Amino acid sequence: MEMGKTERRNVKMGKRKASVLITSFVVATFFVIACTGWVSPSLVWAADKPPIKVGIVFPISGVMSTIALPAYKAHVLAMSEINEKGGLLGGRKFEWIVRDSMGKPENETRYCREMLVSEKVDILHAGFGSSLGLAASAVVKEAGRGLAFLEGGKTSKLRNEKFDKRVFYCEQQDVSEALGMAKALCEVGPLKDIKNPKIYFLSWDYEYGRSLFRWFVPALKKYRPGAQILESWTKVGETDYSPYLSMIASAKPDVVVTTIWGGGIPTFLKQADIYGLWDITKLFASTEVAGVEYLGEVGELFPVGTWVNVMEQPDVPGNAEQKKYWANYRKMFNGDPGAFGARNYVATYLLAKAIEDAGTLDPEKLIPALENAQINSFLGKVWMRKINHQMQTGMYWGPLLKAAPPYYRTLDKANLYWLPDSDVTFSDEEIMAIRGKK
Repeated sequence: MEMGKTERRNVKMGKRKASVLITSFVVATFFVIACTGWVSPSLVWAADKPPIKVGIVFPISGVMSTIALPAYKAHVLAMSEINEKGGLLGGRKFEWIVRDSMGKPENETRYCREMLVSEKVDILHAGFGSSLGLAASAVVKEAGRGLAFLEGGKTSKLRNEKFDKRVFYCEQQDVSEALGMAKALCEVGPLKDIKNPKIYFLSWDYEYGRSLFRWFVPALKKYRPGAQILESWTKVGETDYSPYLSMIASAKPDVVVTTIWGGGIPTFLKQADIYGLWDITKLFASTEVAGVEYLGEVGELFPVGTWVNVMEQPDVPGNAEQKKYWANYRKMFNGDPGAFGARNYVATYLLAKAIEDAGTLDPEKLIPALENAQINSFLGKVWMRKINHQMQTGMYWGPLLKAAPPYYRTLDKANLYWLPDSDVTFSDEEIMAIRGKK
């Protein structure tokens, strides 16, 4: 029997819908492959063992992608290793869904809500960057379900004034980085023998830079009461630093402290080199700029003697566990882990330990399990501080030396300065006082 016009139209519409669904699945699949360089065995699981659903919202394109993409891959590596060993809770495997926020808070909000409300993920990895961390945290609080790890959301506001029991933090917080920066600068770094130094602080004008400056200045004044501090603030992702470089050159500071990161640091270094800035001052760079993703691109532009902070490099700390991590990462992704990879990697294993200890994904039981979880890793002992849900490890500070390609610079291992997180942070009493004033 010949179909009528309406029936033929409905069939065509049905085919189009099917085509859209198939296309969406193919695009999503290729998106995961493109981002990870590898197809996860967790995409298939036993029918009687439901997966542990993980949502990942990272800025894997845009100005933040330089360091965000390797960090995202470190999560994938850890989950893949755990899956290959049989999973958790008697065989449940990690399954992850990925969204690219492109570094935009509005995308962060949209995709985090999608993960928690529509996809109903058990775990959310998000908040890579302070503004994104604030956006993601607000969604977690609104959704009232699941459990979240915020990666690069360094602002201490999230740990103190905006603390939420469902949210944990694996990246270093601003107060520890700021106090560590002042301590390293004055005790072992460029200002060790300068009584009344002049410091020029240059940063993008956003939450992370402002919060770091807020804690850095009083900490520095404790070590050097006579210090003179000059400051400049640029737009996020600035491409022309010449006005600021001129001001720095005129001021002739003892040291330039910069918190510029991501795609901004190569631009800044290239322009500073043209200005000959490092002939008249020294560079002290925070925010993990000694990661291999930077050194491989512009390592030669870092002046020898630049002081930096970093979790690890190819041979720092250089133990067997770290070498295994690097080898596995290179095998899976055909590249090197980045500056933020180590913390993301060990955080996934800390989470896995807590899930096994809790025996469930129920947040009411998983939260206290995470607050008490502890593992040994290539970064040493790692645990979660109960009062602010901040993962505890530490950071290396030290000067850069010349090195062979592909990195051109490496940390001077003879002058490394290790600072545990517990040495440069707020006390429990200080945190409670901050929360009481909010």
